[in-house]
Amino acid sequence: MKKILIILMTMVLSLPAFAQTFDTGKGQDGFRFIGSKAEWVRTGFTDKHPLQIGLTAYQNPETGEWAYSLSIGVSSPVSEAIPVGAALLIRTGTDEVIESYNTLEELESRDFKGRIVEGTSLITYTNEGMYPISRDNLLKISEQGVKKARLQLVGESFDSEYKKDKWSRVIQEALVELDSAMQQSGDVREGF
Repeated sequence: MKKILIILMTMVLSLPAFAQTFDTGKGQDGFRFIGSKAEWVRTGFTDKHPLQIGLTAYQNPETGEWAYSLSIGVSSPVSEAIPVGAALLIRTGTDEVIESYNTLEELESRDFKGRIVEGTSLITYTNEGMYPISRDNLLKISEQGVKKARLQLVGESFDSEYKKDKWSRVIQEALVELDSAMQQSGDVREGF
């Protein structure tokens, strides 16, 4: 029975997120926010904390410059926020370490609803953190891959070590999605 539950949880969590690229459009204040779809990344079959990885970008209305953030969702049997300022450490394929810190407040980070694992009475939560990152570091991840990630939670941290890189494809595809959305004006009034 335990094996069946583990297999079911893994199958459900291995499905990619169905959310596609979103673009809030350029508001009257000139602010624009876009995001890629998010995908689950696992270290293996018995991964206790699979990560859901996506990218977001926002455009500064004054300078026109784009700023990026890694959106990291952590699958957990517990609904708890990732603390503001919690660290995310990423070791690339060339052993370079990229460091960032969660900027989401508790109400934005914590998954209050959760979802029921199909065929069981188990509920899983995807608590989310938002980690600012430069485009250069995103390119490093997409080119070099990731060997290891360490994520800080409430009172603990955990490591995800990858025998085969699983991040580079996700980041490459997310960058393509964002770049495509950035090329569009984002102005809801254009062509109306």
